[in-house]
Amino acid sequence: MNSIEIEYSLSKGDYLEGYSFYGKKSVRRKINIACSIILIAASLVLILLSLEWSFDLFNFIIALFFAAAGISELTGIMNIGRIMASVHFNGNEKFRELQKIVFSNDGLDYETRGGRSKIEWSYYNKFLESKNTFILIYGKSLYSIIPKRAFNAVQLEDFKKLLAEKIK
Repeated sequence: MNSIEIEYSLSKGDYLEGYSFYGKKSVRRKINIACSIILIAASLVLILLSLEWSFDLFNFIIALFFAAAGISELTGIMNIGRIMASVHFNGNEKFRELQKIVFSNDGLDYETRGGRSKIEWSYYNKFLESKNTFILIYGKSLYSIIPKRAFNAVQLEDFKKLLAEKIK
């Protein structure tokens, strides 16, 4: 196989899509769903208790807060993790640097303004493919996001085959 050479600067959209897609596939998402359900259930219990006994405004407000937090996390209206990822992206200039990668059977030759490195395929233990990105996973919550827009049509197909072959 010939090598595949790409160049790109990661956009905030790429980063957030990769972050969100990884999150949906991880245990973290299941924990968030469970916590959301617990918050909603706790809010219902507090509301019932505050109505059963003499109306307690403080408990009622806390219950509404729990319900709002649970519903917003469950529906993704106010995803705290996504907000934190956005802040992280904005605060780290390295994400936006030009990145050059050459993919070959031997691994990845990775270059940025800060230096060059050679990464073997065995470094990665899994990959995910979202609508617009590839997520190369090398540890728990450790991954590289590569936008599909960096590839031409032929490179994209060759890269998918290479990933399927090299990352089991």
